[in-house]
Amino acid sequence: KNEIKVFFILHGLFGRAKNWQSVTKELSLRLPYFFFTIDQRNHGKNLPSYEISYELMVNDIYKFFKFLNINEVSLIGHSMGGKVSMVFALKYPMITNNLIIVDIAPVRYFTQDEENIDHLLEIDITKIKTRLDADEQLSKKIKDKSLRLFLLQNLERAKQGYRWSLNLNTIKNNIDKLRGFSNTEMNNFQKKVLCIYGEKSNYLNSRNIMIFKTYFPFAEFSGIENAGHWLHADDPEKFIEEICKYLI
Repeated sequence: KNEIKVFFILHGLFGRAKNWQSVTKELSLRLPYFFFTIDQRNHGKNLPSYEISYELMVNDIYKFFKFLNINEVSLIGHSMGGKVSMVFALKYPMITNNLIIVDIAPVRYFTQDEENIDHLLEIDITKIKTRLDADEQLSKKIKDKSLRLFLLQNLERAKQGYRWSLNLNTIKNNIDKLRGFSNTEMNNFQKKVLCIYGEKSNYLNSRNIMIFKTYFPFAEFSGIENAGHWLHADDPEKFIEEICKYLI
């Protein structure tokens, strides 16, 4: 595995590169590879776009790698970023060195993401003085405090007041594409893959694992006992250990 030089970490829906900085730093300290994390389309510091799909996000990162003159990459992808990573590996197997997927399978999920977007759009950010004001409004619709905090990290200070770093309307208009999985050029990936999942999460089950193996026949699965869908936040030490154990 000494040929692996560069890893890119791809965040999930409503996430951003910044969320992964501590994990990226720790992996860089423990392993002899370069680790980078990037904002995906319509998230974080990226410019807004009217479109979002797995094909477009794969194309974005492919162009980015070519711009950097990187000929071989390895990917760690969580949730939506995991699906982007899987589509990338299936489309570009020759330049994908290693693949680590975090708590997601190549299947359609029925989630409440659209409702969460609606709740965020209902917040009148022109009247917000502090982040606490936004949390108070959101708490009327979303009782889970950790979910609220995760969503509200996308609320950024602007010159006057606040703004969203997410392009909420584009994500809402294309949410059905993001729930599913791409069907273009789907050969299976003939290299090893690690899938790390949270044992308290319901994103990986026996049916989803079977489907996963049709695309990635050499996949290995590793569960983290006391973690849910955001396992890198729930148990970062165990999460980092699993990656190190796999790569060393």
